[in-house]
Amino acid sequence: MKNNLKKLTKENLLQIILDMNTFLSKEQQRQMENLIAQYTSGSVKAQTKEKTVRMSQEFVDEKMRQLKIWMNQIDEGELTLDVEEYEDYSEDYWDRDWVTEYYDNQGIGDKLLYAIQLAKDCVDDCRYQEANFIYEWLWAMEVCAESEYSEECDPADLQDLTEHDIIRTDLRQLALLTLYAAYQALDADRR
Repeated sequence: MKNNLKKLTKENLLQIILDMNTFLSKEQQRQMENLIAQYTSGSVKAQTKEKTVRMSQEFVDEKMRQLKIWMNQIDEGELTLDVEEYEDYSEDYWDRDWVTEYYDNQGIGDKLLYAIQLAKDCVDDCRYQEANFIYEWLWAMEVCAESEYSEECDPADLQDLTEHDIIRTDLRQLALLTLYAAYQALDADRR
Protein backbone atom coordinates (compact mmCIF):
# COMPACT_ATOMS: atom_id res chain seq x y z
CA MET A 1 0.00 0.00 0.00
CA LYS A 2 2.83 2.42 0.91
CA ASN A 3 4.55 1.92 -2.43
CA ASN A 4 1.33 2.58 -4.30
CA LEU A 5 0.70 5.76 -2.28
CA LYS A 6 4.18 7.04 -3.05
CA LYS A 7 3.50 6.67 -6.78
CA LEU A 8 0.39 8.85 -6.66
CA THR A 9 0.46 12.45 -7.78
CA LYS A 10 -0.86 15.33 -5.73
CA GLU A 11 -3.96 15.51 -7.90
CA ASN A 12 -4.62 11.77 -7.47
CA LEU A 13 -4.37 12.06 -3.70
CA LEU A 14 -6.72 15.03 -3.67
CA GLN A 15 -9.31 13.11 -5.73
CA ILE A 16 -9.03 10.08 -3.43
CA ILE A 17 -9.63 12.27 -0.37
CA LEU A 18 -12.66 13.86 -2.00
CA ASP A 19 -14.03 10.44 -2.95
CA MET A 20 -13.43 9.10 0.56
CA ASN A 21 -15.38 12.00 2.00
CA THR A 22 -18.57 10.47 0.57
CA PHE A 23 -17.98 7.27 2.61
CA LEU A 24 -17.36 9.01 5.94
CA SER A 25 -19.94 9.42 8.69
CA LYS A 26 -20.87 12.90 9.93
CA GLU A 27 -18.49 12.54 12.92
CA GLN A 28 -15.61 11.42 10.67
CA GLN A 29 -16.31 14.32 8.31
CA ARG A 30 -16.07 16.77 11.25
CA GLN A 31 -12.77 15.19 12.28
CA MET A 32 -11.54 15.48 8.68
CA GLU A 33 -12.56 19.17 8.59
CA ASN A 34 -10.69 19.82 11.86
CA LEU A 35 -7.62 18.08 10.48
CA ILE A 36 -7.78 20.12 7.27
CA ALA A 37 -8.22 23.32 9.31
CA GLN A 38 -5.12 22.49 11.36
CA TYR A 39 -3.01 21.98 8.26
CA THR A 40 -4.26 25.08 6.48
CA SER A 41 -3.82 27.29 9.55
CA GLY A 42 -0.15 26.30 9.81
CA SER A 43 -0.24 24.89 13.34
CA VAL A 44 0.76 21.41 12.15
CA LYS A 45 3.51 22.82 9.93
CA ALA A 46 4.95 24.68 12.89
CA GLN A 47 5.07 21.46 14.88
CA THR A 48 6.77 19.47 12.11
CA LYS A 49 9.38 22.16 11.45
CA GLU A 50 10.81 21.95 14.96
CA LYS A 51 14.48 21.22 14.58
CA THR A 52 16.56 18.85 16.60
CA VAL A 53 19.39 20.72 18.23
CA ARG A 54 22.56 18.66 18.42
CA MET A 55 24.89 21.32 19.84
CA SER A 56 24.12 23.59 22.77
CA GLN A 57 24.60 27.33 22.34
CA GLU A 58 27.33 27.28 25.02
CA PHE A 59 29.20 24.58 23.11
CA VAL A 60 28.99 26.54 19.84
CA ASP A 61 30.05 29.76 21.58
CA GLU A 62 33.09 28.02 23.11
CA LYS A 63 34.13 26.54 19.76
CA MET A 64 33.61 29.89 18.00
CA ARG A 65 35.75 31.70 20.62
CA GLN A 66 38.63 29.30 20.03
CA LEU A 67 38.20 29.52 16.28
CA LYS A 68 38.20 33.34 16.34
CA ILE A 69 41.52 33.28 18.22
CA TRP A 70 43.02 31.10 15.47
CA MET A 71 41.44 33.25 12.77
CA ASN A 72 43.02 36.35 14.27
CA GLN A 73 46.42 34.64 14.57
CA ILE A 74 46.30 33.60 10.91
CA ASP A 75 45.09 37.02 9.75
CA GLU A 76 47.79 38.81 11.77
CA GLY A 77 50.55 36.51 10.49
CA GLU A 78 51.30 34.97 13.89
CA LEU A 79 50.61 31.49 12.52
CA THR A 80 52.53 30.91 9.30
CA LEU A 81 53.57 28.21 6.90
CA ASP A 82 57.15 27.56 5.91
CA VAL A 83 57.79 27.54 2.18
CA GLU A 84 60.64 26.20 0.13
CA GLU A 85 60.99 27.06 -3.54
CA TYR A 86 63.50 25.57 -5.90
CA GLU A 87 64.07 24.57 -9.48
CA ASP A 88 63.65 20.91 -10.29
CA TYR A 89 66.18 19.59 -12.80
CA SER A 90 65.18 15.91 -12.48
CA GLU A 91 63.46 15.68 -15.88
CA ASP A 92 65.70 17.79 -18.11
CA TYR A 93 68.20 20.58 -17.52
CA TRP A 94 66.68 22.79 -20.22
CA ASP A 95 63.09 22.05 -19.25
CA ARG A 96 63.17 22.58 -15.51
CA ASP A 97 60.19 23.23 -13.23
CA TRP A 98 59.83 25.72 -10.42
CA VAL A 99 58.62 23.81 -7.36
CA THR A 100 56.95 25.32 -4.29
CA GLU A 101 56.57 23.16 -1.20
CA TYR A 102 54.71 24.24 1.92
CA TYR A 103 55.44 22.91 5.39
CA ASP A 104 52.89 23.21 8.18
CA ASN A 105 54.99 23.27 11.33
CA GLN A 106 52.40 25.24 13.36
CA GLY A 107 49.33 23.05 12.75
CA ILE A 108 47.46 25.50 10.54
CA GLY A 109 45.99 22.67 8.47
CA ASP A 110 44.44 21.09 11.55
CA LYS A 111 42.99 24.43 12.62
CA LEU A 112 41.46 24.99 9.19
CA LEU A 113 39.98 21.48 9.15
CA TYR A 114 38.53 22.25 12.59
CA ALA A 115 36.91 25.37 11.10
CA ILE A 116 35.54 23.42 8.13
CA GLN A 117 34.07 20.73 10.38
CA LEU A 118 32.58 23.27 12.79
CA ALA A 119 30.94 25.10 9.88
CA LYS A 120 29.50 21.81 8.58
CA ASP A 121 28.20 20.95 12.06
CA CYS A 122 26.61 24.41 12.26
CA VAL A 123 24.87 23.85 8.91
CA ASP A 124 23.64 20.45 10.09
CA ASP A 125 22.33 22.12 13.27
CA CYS A 126 20.63 24.99 11.37
CA ARG A 127 23.06 27.56 12.79
CA TYR A 128 23.49 29.31 9.48
CA GLN A 129 24.83 32.64 10.78
CA GLU A 130 27.82 30.96 12.41
CA ALA A 131 28.41 28.69 9.41
CA ASN A 132 28.23 31.62 7.00
CA PHE A 133 30.72 33.60 9.12
CA ILE A 134 33.20 30.71 9.05
CA TYR A 135 32.79 30.00 5.33
CA GLU A 136 33.22 33.66 4.37
CA TRP A 137 36.44 33.80 6.37
CA LEU A 138 37.75 30.52 4.93
CA TRP A 139 37.35 31.71 1.33
CA ALA A 140 38.82 35.17 2.05
CA MET A 141 41.74 34.21 4.32
CA GLU A 142 45.32 34.00 3.19
CA VAL A 143 47.93 32.20 5.24
CA CYS A 144 51.35 33.79 5.32
CA ALA A 145 54.02 31.47 3.90
CA GLU A 146 57.51 32.49 4.97
CA SER A 147 60.66 31.56 3.10
CA GLU A 148 64.05 31.51 4.76
CA TYR A 149 65.48 33.44 1.79
CA SER A 150 62.90 36.20 1.64
CA GLU A 151 61.53 38.62 4.18
CA GLU A 152 58.28 38.98 2.26
CA CYS A 153 55.26 36.91 3.12
CA ASP A 154 53.90 34.78 0.30
CA PRO A 155 50.08 34.44 0.68
CA ALA A 156 48.51 30.99 0.34
CA ASP A 157 44.74 30.76 -0.01
CA LEU A 158 42.39 27.83 0.49
CA GLN A 159 42.97 26.46 -2.99
CA ASP A 160 46.77 26.62 -2.59
CA LEU A 161 46.54 24.81 0.74
CA THR A 162 44.41 22.08 -0.82
CA GLU A 163 46.66 21.68 -3.85
CA HIS A 164 49.73 21.33 -1.63
CA ASP A 165 48.03 18.86 0.76
CA ILE A 166 48.14 21.10 3.81
CA ILE A 167 44.41 20.39 4.14
CA ARG A 168 42.38 17.68 2.46
CA THR A 169 38.90 18.80 1.64
CA ASP A 170 36.51 18.76 -1.28
CA LEU A 171 36.40 22.40 -2.42
CA ARG A 172 33.27 21.81 -4.53
CA GLN A 173 31.39 20.45 -1.53
CA LEU A 174 32.71 23.33 0.55
CA ALA A 175 31.49 25.81 -2.07
CA LEU A 176 28.03 24.22 -2.08
CA LEU A 177 27.82 24.36 1.71
CA THR A 178 28.97 27.98 1.59
CA LEU A 179 26.21 28.91 -0.84
CA TYR A 180 23.62 27.01 1.17
CA ALA A 181 24.66 28.65 4.46
CA ALA A 182 24.70 32.10 2.85
CA TYR A 183 21.22 31.53 1.42
CA GLN A 184 19.81 30.24 4.70
CA ALA A 185 21.43 33.07 6.68
CA LEU A 186 19.40 35.62 4.73
CA ASP A 187 16.07 36.84 6.04
CA ALA A 188 13.13 35.00 4.47
CA ASP A 189 11.97 38.12 2.62
CA ARG A 190 15.43 38.62 1.03
CA ARG A 191 15.69 35.04 -0.26
